Amino acid sequence: MHEDDPFDALGISPTLDRAAIKAAYVAAVRQSPPHVDEQAFRLVRAAYESLCDAAAVSRAWLQAPLDVERELARWNATFARRVEAACATQRAREDRAHSVERLIEHCTRIRIR
Repeated sequence: MHEDDPFDALGISPTLDRAAIKAAYVAAVRQSPPHVDEQAFRLVRAAYESLCDAAAVSRAWLQAPLDVERELARWNATFARRVEAACATQRAREDRAHSVERLIEHCTRIRIR
């Protein structure tokens, strides 16, 4: 954990979602309660308190290091299924269009004979 990055201390990617920050704080406190690991709890509590208002969250979000690989994996997981579904729909449309073209060509040849 980095004491400089409150998002890292809470175990989440930098976010502006205050509900996600609170959920991460609750999860971190469950993982490191004060009676079990006082040092870790203090770090988690300080991180959460540093994100107490919208301006602090925005400031921390802008200053947080960007983990490109993690963000890419998150976006890929979010949109991969949607992109694949759209591609499958497009392929089906192209297949139908090609079948119609072949049918028209076949009907044209029949009429010519």
